[in-house]
Amino acid sequence: MARIGPPRQAQSPFRNQPDPPLKAKQQVAADQRDGRGAITAVFFVMALIAAEVTALPAGWPRIAVRVGGSWIAAAGLLMLGWLARGG
Repeated sequence: MARIGPPRQAQSPFRNQPDPPLKAKQQVAADQRDGRGAITAVFFVMALIAAEVTALPAGWPRIAVRVGGSWIAAAGLLMLGWLARGG
């Protein structure tokens, strides 16, 4: 006679330990939470810096900040290129 109802779940060969896929899912969820926190922190720091830059007088101070930002962006692209190259 066929069994009616939900299928049985496989028992773990290790007693008192969660199944490995569940542990991996928990680790991925924890990593995503860490990533979201870092992204949020970077966003707020950049927003504060942008607010300070807009308070600078027009002229050389703003140009200096733009040049500095360009160098930071260029260094970031260089690092991204090295990461993609594998070296």
